[in-house]
Amino acid sequence: MLRKVQTKEGIITCGVASIVCSIVFISLQDGLFYTDGGDLVYHISAIEIIGGIVLIVGAVKDKYKLYFPWLITTAVFIYGLIYAGIYTATSIYDFGENMICWSVLILFSAFLGLAMYAVYIVYEQKRLANQPAFNQSDAPPVYSPTSEKTWHINI
Repeated sequence: MLRKVQTKEGIITCGVASIVCSIVFISLQDGLFYTDGGDLVYHISAIEIIGGIVLIVGAVKDKYKLYFPWLITTAVFIYGLIYAGIYTATSIYDFGENMICWSVLILFSAFLGLAMYAVYIVYEQKRLANQPAFNQSDAPPVYSPTSEKTWHINI
C-alpha cells in the first residue's frame, strides 16, 4: 500500500484525503466530537486544510520542499484527533456514541499516520537525491597548527 501512496498520484490523493478528513472533523465537531479545545480545534483543522493544499501544489509542481509543511500540520492534526478521542472517551456521554467516535478517530489517525510516513519517505528520497555530492575539492582547507616560533616578531 505504501508504494502506491509514494507515487505522484498517491501524494495528491493524500492531500485531498487530509482536506476531506479535516472538513469532516470540523463538521462533526459540535455534534459528535465535543471537546473543550474551543477555537483551537478549528484552527488546527484549518491549518491542515492549508497544508493539504500545499502538498497538492508540491506534488503537481514536483517540489519536494512543499511536502514538509504538510508533514508538520498532519502531525499536529493527528495529535488533535487523539486528544479529541481521549476527551470524548472519558466524557460521560453514551457508550454507543463513544464507540462511533473512537472508530472514526482511529480510522482518520491511522490513515493520516500511514500517509504521513509514506510522504516522509518520498521527501527523504528526493532530498537526498538533490543534495550535491561532497567532493574533496569542495572541502574547506585544512590548516596545520602554527608553532610558537612562527609568532615571534623581531622588532
